[in-house]
Amino acid sequence: MTQVQINQRDLEYLLAIQQFGSFVEAADRSNVTQPALSNHVRRLEDRYGLEIFERRHDGVITTECGALILSKAREVLFEMKWMSDLIQSCQDPLSRSLRIGYSPTLAIAVGVDVVQALQRDLGNVRIELTEGFSQHLVSQLNDRRLDLALVSNASVGGVVPAMPLFSERLLLAVPSSHVLARRLLIDAVEVPIEELILVEPGDCLREQVIELCGTALIGAALAMDLRSVSLDTALRYVNAGLGCTLVPEMKVGAEKSVFSNTAFIAIDTADYARTIVLARRNNCPRVSLFPKIARSIKEALSYQNVQFI
Repeated sequence: MTQVQINQRDLEYLLAIQQFGSFVEAADRSNVTQPALSNHVRRLEDRYGLEIFERRHDGVITTECGALILSKAREVLFEMKWMSDLIQSCQDPLSRSLRIGYSPTLAIAVGVDVVQALQRDLGNVRIELTEGFSQHLVSQLNDRRLDLALVSNASVGGVVPAMPLFSERLLLAVPSSHVLARRLLIDAVEVPIEELILVEPGDCLREQVIELCGTALIGAALAMDLRSVSLDTALRYVNAGLGCTLVPEMKVGAEKSVFSNTAFIAIDTADYARTIVLARRNNCPRVSLFPKIARSIKEALSYQNVQFI
């Protein structure tokens, strides 16, 4: 049996051919000539006595055996890149980009102030931001596609390490014509559950609202089904007098002037609040930087009406 000797360049060539279905385009993307690439792949196939690609007049398709090999090739290249990044991060924790994810309802928190604070305190390190639903961000932490994520504590669930940053209240947003609009504070039992507009699935805010209010009555009194919209859309509906919604207090501070026909009311219970954490991926070589990153974020948000932890 021939001993397998295959390198990173071999794998990259094979994956390029599979991706483009053409030796010509794969060669162009790989910065080699088409004959050189074709000969290189043919030598690989001859060496191991198998056919990775089936050549046709209308292009190239991957054989069943080739598909199995290239599926593993992706994993191998990913691990090789991770190993390279790991070594580089161990040598210099600030040498690589800092990849930070955040949920849509935290877009206000991850603004210019936070990015500038991190660049200032971490020596102008490149920041890569990704917005996504919390469960997807946690998955990306596990897959090592993100270094950090700003998410609610409820969405982490002990899956990845997390450092609490702050807590913020959830306020009730109602149309200015609503019976509660003149109130500054209400009891939890006064929250009009039947009139609530629910944000879309995947948003950590949705799961918290369901936990607080249950599912049976949410939105039951609305004229149309508004149980799966973005928070921005929900606020527009509230401003138009079509329902109510629960909104994080930081979002209120940024948007209050925009929604002139909306009143924001505090709820007299600690249950209507959420804790935001800085979650990190497991076995990250830059773990020593996280307390400093957390301090930078807190300092950048010091003007916000939140309770730092």
